[in-house]
Amino acid sequence: MLEGVTRDTGQSILEDEELQELLEDPAIQEAIYERAKELAATGSTRTVRSGLRKALCRIIDSKNPALESACIGLAIDFPFLKEESVTSIAQRFGVTKAAVSKRMIAFATEADLPPSSHMKSAASRDTYRKTNARRRKIA
Repeated sequence: MLEGVTRDTGQSILEDEELQELLEDPAIQEAIYERAKELAATGSTRTVRSGLRKALCRIIDSKNPALESACIGLAIDFPFLKEESVTSIAQRFGVTKAAVSKRMIAFATEADLPPSSHMKSAASRDTYRKTNARRRKIA
C-alpha cells in the first residue's frame, strides 16, 4: 500500500523505522479500522478515503511522523489516545502545547472535521486570539 511513497527528501517512507513501528502497532491498526468504520457509517466512503489520504500525506511529509500521528490521533479522537492530552503529547515530543494544537487544528480544518474533545472551539480560539493580542498604544 505504501510502496513507492517517498518524502520530499526522496527517502521511501517504508525506510522510516519510527513510522513503521507506529503502523505495525496492533492497537493503532485497530483504532484506524474502528475509526474508518465509524466514518463510513456516517459519511460516504469518498469522505473516508479523502480523510485517510490527507492524514497519511501529513504523516509522510512531516519531519516528525510520530508527533504528526499523535496530533492527528488527538484531532480525530482515536480511542488509543483517550488517556492522552495535548500537554502529555507536547511533553513526550519536547514541543509546546501550542505546536500540538496548531497541528491538530490544521489537520481538522484541512479534513473539514469538527473540533475533537481535545480541541477548543473556533469561537474560543478567536476569543483567546483577541484577548491575548498585543495592545496598541494610542498616542
